[in-house]
Amino acid sequence: MGQMKILSVDDNPQNLKLIQLALEEQFEVLSNDGSESIESLLEQFKPDVLLLDIMLGNISGYDVCRQVRKSNICPNIIVIFVSSLSSFDDKMTAYAAGGDDYICKPIDLQVLEQKLISIEKRLEQQKDLEQQYESASKVAYSSMQQSSELGQLLAFFTDTANVSRLDELFNAIVQFVNGFGSHCVVEFRLDERSVQYPTEGLVTLESEILELGRNAKRMISFSNNLLLNSKHCSLLIKKLPQDEELLGRVRDHYAILSGIVESRLMLIESKLHQEHERAKAVSHISTALDSGLGAIKEELRAQENQAQLMMQRLESSMSLGLVSLGLSEDQEEALMGIVEETRERFDSMVGVSIKIDNEIRQIDRLLGNLT
Repeated sequence: MGQMKILSVDDNPQNLKLIQLALEEQFEVLSNDGSESIESLLEQFKPDVLLLDIMLGNISGYDVCRQVRKSNICPNIIVIFVSSLSSFDDKMTAYAAGGDDYICKPIDLQVLEQKLISIEKRLEQQKDLEQQYESASKVAYSSMQQSSELGQLLAFFTDTANVSRLDELFNAIVQFVNGFGSHCVVEFRLDERSVQYPTEGLVTLESEILELGRNAKRMISFSNNLLLNSKHCSLLIKKLPQDEELLGRVRDHYAILSGIVESRLMLIESKLHQEHERAKAVSHISTALDSGLGAIKEELRAQENQAQLMMQRLESSMSLGLVSLGLSEDQEEALMGIVEETRERFDSMVGVSIKIDNEIRQIDRLLGNLT
């Protein structure tokens, strides 16, 4: 700090001059006879110490001290009463009015100077402590901020662990970026197909910048924007923070974010490949079943048709043969009963191809549900 400022108020010009001469080489001193408003003096001079006489003519030093304490212009000012009054009651009144110290007249200038030097050292120590506290507070606040920011990154990592859709991933990115007061647009690239988000409201230039990111370097800063590029994603961050310290941290966070997004897109791409291969396999199985079982069904139908034809011929032959055999009526009925029973068993077997067809259709439906 610079020279300590001392305001000396006394209605005796000789006392003012004596104090001025004794202290002006070491301190910045302003002398006043008490005729000017104390608030005005405090406002203009901003003193560290007030040397105050008690008997000032129209007003007492006690009242002046009370005004100083009420004004809050210099809330930490040290008030030292300088007076010829030396009784215990006088000192108690001075203390009650807000005084910090008391020096009796005639003034011992050496004692006054030592008091002021001691005060100056204390003020310097206090200022150093305030600066240390302010610095520590900034460090603590910065640490809490960084902890909070890392917490947001961790939340993004866990929240997107099982993401399976691109719109879900984009919404998570927007939420993270908005947390730092920025905005973003993005292009995802999967299986040689690119999709840009948001799907509405994306201006042409932003779209072109995202397209250029496909072959650009990993991180590009321009104005207060940041373009992050990877194999599967280009992320354009808009309106970065102006604070240099925060900007440095945020850039690092966005670089980590880009890496997490890339891993999530690789996972989504892997799932898409698996689903595609699974669909191909199911389609192949379905086609093979249709072909093989269809052939079996046609063969069964051909056999059924041939068997029906043979049965009809048998029935016709039996009817003609019964006339020439000369069998009795009971014998004919018994023989025709056997033929009819055989016919019923045959008819029950004919429906096999229909059952097989129904089973094939059920298998097709089950396979369709797997894709």
